[in-house]
Amino acid sequence: MLNSNVTLDEQVPEENIVGELGKGYKIAIGLLNEGRVGIAAQMLGLAQGVFDHTVPYLFQREQFGQAIGKFQGMQFQYAQCAADIEAA
Repeated sequence: MLNSNVTLDEQVPEENIVGELGKGYKIAIGLLNEGRVGIAAQMLGLAQGVFDHTVPYLFQREQFGQAIGKFQGMQFQYAQCAADIEAA
């Protein structure tokens, strides 16, 4: 196992400081939180797109002489997906 210590005694020039001194962590976390909202919106759009393409397929594919979208078990699943997407 390798152990090492790093000591930083460098001074950042005043003109290179972004934001308030000592507030860097708060700024960084704020930026990450904003990014998370964008990623969540993208994933929600992706989920809606997948759902929109899947539902017609459920009524095209047949099994046991009827569309699989007519089976109660499948209806429960795609209804739950629709509710989850709408709730998000």
